[in-house]
Amino acid sequence: FVTRGDLDGAMQLYQQSLTVEEQLGDLKGKSVTLANVANLLEQQNDFDGALKLYVESFNISQQLKDLFGMANVLAMMSSVLIKRGENEQALRGLIDSLNIFVQMQAMRDANNSARRLVEMKKTIGADAFAALWQKVMGGAEMPEWLAKG
Repeated sequence: FVTRGDLDGAMQLYQQSLTVEEQLGDLKGKSVTLANVANLLEQQNDFDGALKLYVESFNISQQLKDLFGMANVLAMMSSVLIKRGENEQALRGLIDSLNIFVQMQAMRDANNSARRLVEMKKTIGADAFAALWQKVMGGAEMPEWLAKG
């Protein structure tokens, strides 16, 4: 549905999925579905609604000690935070996401978080990003791949 642009149809299916997951007590499934709904809301420019669901999804993943889910939601949430001008929180989330994926040796996902960091740098500007990096990382230098990216 989403790939065909039928966001309403996708939303209906996700709502049905949430109902079933809640009935079954499937918290992991609920967390994934909430993140997917948040992504749809983001596409519809409902950044407040998207952020609310990303936070709920993250909290469930945290409760389940699902590191992969936590890292994935942090990465997904970053784009909403950037659109809302919450760049420091977005950067912290992306760094955490990258570190978790590297720790898990999930390199494809780590590369995705790294790509999002490069995109963030382009979005807010290299100078603003460098200053924000210094603030968030306590003065630590940016990795070479990011400084060049």
